Amino acid sequence: LPLMSSGSTTGSFDSAATHPNFLRTVYSDSDGVRALLADLVARQGAAENNTNDTGSLAVIASREPYGTGCANNAKDAVSWGGPKVIAEATFESGENVSAI
Repeated sequence: LPLMSSGSTTGSFDSAATHPNFLRTVYSDSDGVRALLADLVARQGAAENNTNDTGSLAVIASREPYGTGCANNAKDAVSWGGPKVIAEATFESGENVSAI
């Protein structure tokens, strides 16, 4: 039975091999992170006139499914030529970020 979702963005449904009957009308969180990081790398390369350097970044994320999922996607970016995460900090949702 096929399932079509207009709101499920979790990356755990990204694989068509493990979820062949799942379709979505929105992009997944992991696809969104990948697109944002690709844009960041392109902008950095253009600003520094160096399109071969993918750079590095620090991640600050909330300790909830969306925040930790996006942080993990950012850390995986180096596997597809994206930037390398060199520092990471997390915080509880609603916490004052100055505590980080």
